[in-house]
Amino acid sequence: MSSSVCYAFLFITRFEAMGLGAGWAQLWDAPDNTSDMNIAIAAAMVIVDSILYLIIGLIVDRFYGIKAESNITNCKANGEKAGVSIVNVTKIYCEGSRRAKLALDNVSMELQKGQITTLLGHNGAGKTTLINILTGMLKPTKGHVIVRSDDPLGARLGVCPQKNVLFEYMTAREHVALYAQLKSGQPAEEVQEEVKSMLRVLCLGDVCDVPVTQLSGGMRRRLCVALAFVARPSLVSLDEPTAGVDPAARRDIWSMIMRLRENRTILLTTHHLDEAELLSDQIIIMHKGQVHTTGSPIDIKRTLGTGYKLTVMYPDKKIHLLEDNAENDEVMIEERTKTLLAVTRSVVKNANLVDINGLEVEINLPFYDTDGVSNNFLELCNALESQESQLRYRSYSLDCSSLEQVFFNICQQADVSHNGLEYEISSVPDSSSKSASTSSVKNELAPLVPPDGPVRGTTWQQFTALMYGRYLHYLRN
Repeated sequence: MSSSVCYAFLFITRFEAMGLGAGWAQLWDAPDNTSDMNIAIAAAMVIVDSILYLIIGLIVDRFYGIKAESNITNCKANGEKAGVSIVNVTKIYCEGSRRAKLALDNVSMELQKGQITTLLGHNGAGKTTLINILTGMLKPTKGHVIVRSDDPLGARLGVCPQKNVLFEYMTAREHVALYAQLKSGQPAEEVQEEVKSMLRVLCLGDVCDVPVTQLSGGMRRRLCVALAFVARPSLVSLDEPTAGVDPAARRDIWSMIMRLRENRTILLTTHHLDEAELLSDQIIIMHKGQVHTTGSPIDIKRTLGTGYKLTVMYPDKKIHLLEDNAENDEVMIEERTKTLLAVTRSVVKNANLVDINGLEVEINLPFYDTDGVSNNFLELCNALESQESQLRYRSYSLDCSSLEQVFFNICQQADVSHNGLEYEISSVPDSSSKSASTSSVKNELAPLVPPDGPVRGTTWQQFTALMYGRYLHYLRN
């Protein structure tokens, strides 16, 4: 094809040089008498080559191309079944090669309709891979996904990626109208009604007719989240919807998601655990491609959390300079702590002393006692207040285990159970670890640049290093 195109432009150039120009009259004429080739034959060769390459491409795609079957099955919602069911999904990248990597390992879960499900996990846990499978961007190695919808035309999908996908010179109103026309296929009147209702939810005011380049970062992010809910999708995937926005914009996005959650299955990923705790009806914690923990935020904290932390603050005392007075202060603090523990354990029998930090005493209060019965924290508060004169504290506070602390403990325990042998071996100190730490301290004291200047290789060493880099690039490209 490239040769025929070159011939055609060559003949056109020759006609221009002869002062005739290339027109319809010169279509079948040769520019010189040495060849029978002309512009018409070159154009015919281009057409024949195009048809030939099209046939070859269709044959290759038919037998060797990526299959078009989707891993997502659409079916009508029935009764109280989940909005989305993920059944035994496994994903292996580069399957069959030495670089094969297991991203998802037999993952099964159910996402309930009308609820917000949040995926949590460290980087590399498989969250992005699972979302790409749900959105149809990846095909699983094994397993399938079932999406249930009341729409007779099938389930619709709404996606909010981590980065904003907006057209710079279009307004917010034009964005909503474009997405509604692309996804719903409704008449123009119904599209305009949906645009108006979505703009009311966005609360952009007069700036809805301003190009998005003139909107603030929070407004652009809010628009991108709202576009995922256009055309009433059955499944909405929100990938870090509040990434890169200020606290006020975060709360606006939270309220918008809560208003639009009805009759939709929402899958959310975030690194803000306070956001997950506030919005989520269900939290799924993934670790190394597997589902590790599932439940509501309250259930996860009650089951896997350490309980409440009781912090008792004592009033400021005068700093004594004499040693005997300092010893008396230590004895007094120790006696107060013993009395406080006795009062606490009279109600919560398995309370544990965590720390004594100056004027503060921290005590851990588990949710359940040794018999599995819930501890009565209200009775503990009444006991502390009734004996305030004896304990002589200034104030006290009760703090529940945060979701962040529980998440960190879960991932840490999962790492220990996954690499238990290696963890136990590495925790045993030996002589080599001591020598290694000593040598690292000595290296820190050494100057970064030697006194005679930085070390440079010879010209031949630099040349061979660059050639080796090019060789590796050639092998892997």
